Amino acid sequence: MKPNVPMVSVCDFFGLFDYLKSRQSVDRLTRTLAESPGKRMFSISNRAHLNDSVAFIQRVGLKVGDVRDIEVPFFSPSTRLKVVLIEVLRPDPDSVAAQSDSPETNNRRTSNLHE
Repeated sequence: MKPNVPMVSVCDFFGLFDYLKSRQSVDRLTRTLAESPGKRMFSISNRAHLNDSVAFIQRVGLKVGDVRDIEVPFFSPSTRLKVVLIEVLRPDPDSVAAQSDSPETNNRRTSNLHE
């Protein structure tokens, strides 16, 4: 991994903690996106979790582009993981802030706490 490449999380952490439930996290996401104009974004997911991954990406106003199966080395060239590479497209300028405070998003967050 490259240390100067920003990494952001828009998912809840194993259903225990939702990073985007705090205003500071939403502000940080907004700043990170603003500081990286024109940069391509991707997400990697297990195929079994693709629907959840897409939902997490879309809940902050990001959009899903090309989705394709890939294999990545896992600690050695001979051990490879089959995963899905998801192209993440930029949101409209105000959609991150609007999404984070929407009643629908807040309801999903509350239901995630009880699942």
